[in-house]
Amino acid sequence: MASGGYATNQPSGFGALQPITAGLGDTPDDLSSAAVHGEMIATRRVTVKRLMAQVVVVTVGAAIVTYSRRPTPLSATGEVSLGTITIPAATAVGKTFINDIDPVELAAGESLSFELTSAATSGQAVYNAEFDEQVEDHKNETDVTLVTV
Repeated sequence: MASGGYATNQPSGFGALQPITAGLGDTPDDLSSAAVHGEMIATRRVTVKRLMAQVVVVTVGAAIVTYSRRPTPLSATGEVSLGTITIPAATAVGKTFINDIDPVELAAGESLSFELTSAATSGQAVYNAEFDEQVEDHKNETDVTLVTV
């Protein structure tokens, strides 16, 4: 296994999980609107092992975030829930919540979605996932093609 990493809805350099939805990295997520609020695509095979959410604006009311593996990015067809995090009402800024999950592999081309399934009255958070990058031959990845010049 390669060294572990963190996926986040904040901007970063090239990595194994990259934002693919509009707005990721622009601002923290508004917890008052239930919907899919972000998605990241695996650029190489990764094993997700921890889900995280960090509050950046105090919450009014509780919120529930559901993290899912999507075989086809930007499509809920065939998605599988990896776990949830409940952010309680009146959570202070800087409080981080984690959910250690049974490790789940995402192949290159699959995605990790962040869905606010139960909205708070107000508040903001950023969502994260801890993962290990897998050493993988591109020939074993159906969504990776080696381009030669």
